[in-house]
Amino acid sequence: MKIGKEIALEAIKHGLCDKWYKRMLKIGDYRALCEMFFEGDDWAMENDFPRLELARRHKGAIKPYGLLVDYEGVIANRRNIAFLGNSHADFYADGYNVAQLYARHNSIVSIRTKGNAKVFINVLDSAKVNIIASEDSFVSVFKYSDSCEIETVGNVSVTKTDFKG
Repeated sequence: MKIGKEIALEAIKHGLCDKWYKRMLKIGDYRALCEMFFEGDDWAMENDFPRLELARRHKGAIKPYGLLVDYEGVIANRRNIAFLGNSHADFYADGYNVAQLYARHNSIVSIRTKGNAKVFINVLDSAKVNIIASEDSFVSVFKYSDSCEIETVGNVSVTKTDFKG
């Protein structure tokens, strides 16, 4: 079975629209699926998709494309990155880099920015983030859960939000 079909069948159970379902059915590689995750992040976040057990089954294949499951380590200047499961990570952005970061489930992520870096972070579930923005860098955080923890130093904006739009 094509990987896109397997994932699409799971996604349709969680309300994926027909247009994206048909698109996903045609996909035969993990890279395109991960690109769809970041492109459709609003739906993915609201529907907790991919479910953690599904992400864990494919964690080795999705890691190169920015979906990190139960990850431990350091990442720097990555454009799109999602920490899922029980990740414990350090993320760095500097220079003129721009990043979109997701912290979900029970992930613990330390974020350091400097230079003119801009980082946009979505924090969900029981994730914990510690952010230090120095120099002219800026971090914008969207907090989707009362259970998550956010600590900040520097030029950081935190907005409490939900999926009701």
